[in-house]
Order: sequence, then C-alpha cells, then structure tokens
Amino acid sequence: MLASAAGTTPVPTLRKLRAAADYAVDKVRTVAPTVTSFPVGTKFEKWLYSRNGDWVGGFWPGTLWMAWLHSEDDAFRGWALASAEKLAPRQYDTGTHDLGFLFWTYRDQQRERSGP
Repeated sequence: MLASAAGTTPVPTLRKLRAAADYAVDKVRTVAPTVTSFPVGTKFEKWLYSRNGDWVGGFWPGTLWMAWLHSEDDAFRGWALASAEKLAPRQYDTGTHDLGFLFWTYRDQQRERSGP
C-alpha cells in the first residue's frame, strides 16, 4: 500500500477522507444560503435554530470556515463572516460560561484569513 508524500496516511485512506469532506461540504453548500439563525440541533430530521446561538453558536461559523478551507469557495467565507458578525455581541455575555464554545471554533480561522 502506498503512503502519502505528506506522511504515513495511506493514499486510499486520504481519498476516502477527501470524498467524505467533499460530501460534507456539498451538504453545507446546500443549506447555507437558507440559514438565517444558528443551527443548534435537529428534531424529527428538521433543523432547530437559535437567534443568539445558544451555547453552540460558534459551531456554525466554524463549519463554514472549514468548508471554505476545504473548497476555497468564497461563498463559504462570506457566510462565515456574516454568521460571525451576528454572534459577535455574545462576546460580552457575562451570563454564560460557554464563551469558548461560542468563539473557539472559528476565531483563529477568521483572524488568519480576515484580520482581527
């Protein structure tokens, strides 16, 4: 079995991982244009949303940044920035201990690609 030039991961495994990432990005691409709040879960196979993101609000912009990194499709970058802007007021939320969940998943990606 061949190994990748970048490390010890076998090439067939890398192909499977890329195919899985492509599939996930296609799914996000399908729903992202219609998302106006923060997805927080599902019930009966339907998305549940929160206007302020609840404790998982940062997962959505984080998912969008990861989709952008994989696909380099600038639509994901735009959606990520818009979603992060909606979440930004929560940085001053003194009523939660979940600030890490809210901001950790996307802030580093955003800073590297868009500035602070």
